[in-house]
Amino acid sequence: MYQPDINNLRIALNDLLIQNACSIDDIDSVFVGVSGNKTNDEVYYRNASVLFAEKPLAGYKHIFGESYTASGLGMYAAATCLRKQRIPQHMLLNGCREISDVKSLLLYNQFENKNHSLILLSLC
Repeated sequence: MYQPDINNLRIALNDLLIQNACSIDDIDSVFVGVSGNKTNDEVYYRNASVLFAEKPLAGYKHIFGESYTASGLGMYAAATCLRKQRIPQHMLLNGCREISDVKSLLLYNQFENKNHSLILLSLC
C-alpha cells in the first residue's frame, strides 16, 4: 500500500484476515520493522497501538538491518519462528518473554511511512 492512512490499513488488515478465515485474535504476534530510527519506528508504534493493541510485537530489523530486502528477511525470521513454534525473547519488543506454541504471525513492514505491507503467515 502506498501512503495509507490508518483507516486504509485497518481495511487492508480486515480484508487479509477475512480472506484467510481468521481474526486478529488468531494472531500470536506481529513482526514489525522497528530499526532504531525514531521517525520510522514511531509509525510502527502508532499504527500498532491502533491495529494490534493487545498483540506482542516482535522485531527483525535490529537483527538484519534496514535494506530493500528487509521484508524478505522479516518473512524469513517470522517463518523460522513459526516453524519452530516459538519466538525467542531477543526478538520481542514490548517486554514479553519467549512465546511458544506459535500458530499464526503477521508481518507488518513500512518505510518512511510510504510503502506498507501486511503479510500473514500461518500453520495449516
